[in-house]
Amino acid sequence: SKIGEFIRTVTVDISAGGCFLITTETFKVGREIAMKIMELSDQAPIIAEVRWRRIWGQSTQIPGVGVMFTKISDSQKNELLSLK
Repeated sequence: SKIGEFIRTVTVDISAGGCFLITTETFKVGREIAMKIMELSDQAPIIAEVRWRRIWGQSTQIPGVGVMFTKISDSQKNELLSLK
């Protein structure tokens, strides 16, 4: 993917440490991504690392990637946990 490219995803299974992004994009494990979660009042990018992926069509499960937050403010983390 190009730098600055935006991909719309759905974020589920949110925790203090990361989340699952529903996507058919093929992000490589170890890739760093910047993400924005539209429901948060602080729209500063959250930096995350792709830890695992589930490729579309290889199982009957939802495709996407599991990410671990590597740069997230305390206020963003607290607000994320309150959205659950």
